[in-house]
Amino acid sequence: MEIPIVDFSVYELGKTNVAVHNLEKLSDELSRAFTEVGFVYLKNTGINQDE
Repeated sequence: MEIPIVDFSVYELGKTNVAVHNLEKLSDELSRAFTEVGFVYLKNTGINQDE
């Protein structure tokens, strides 16, 4: 089973104005990933790999 990749850009570090429907979509994707697979890769978090 593949580990899902979830785009976290709608809620990346430093964002303040986030549309509710975008948060709901992100929440659904994360919930599905953790329920079905147990792991998730997050991309576009706003955190550099060096940090």
